[in-house]
Amino acid sequence: MPMLLMDAKELELLVDSKASKQLKNNIKRRIEKTLKEEPDAKLYLAAAKKHQEEGKLEVDGNAVVSIGTDNGAYVQAWIWVGNSEI
Repeated sequence: MPMLLMDAKELELLVDSKASKQLKNNIKRRIEKTLKEEPDAKLYLAAAKKHQEEGKLEVDGNAVVSIGTDNGAYVQAWIWVGNSEI
């Protein structure tokens, strides 16, 4: 999956708090475009969600999916780290 980079205009919008909705929409459109270009991303995302465990390992519906060349993909996920672990 191609990396989603922000251009100079989007970075400018990021620092302008009034434009945060516009920036959010720009990023959303890029993610949707990427998912259309990489239809397998949805399949990997669905497979990753099977590994979820509430409060321990969670996968967002719009997680980044990086499809590899070796029959697999990395899927962005959240892992909980308690204070006692640090």
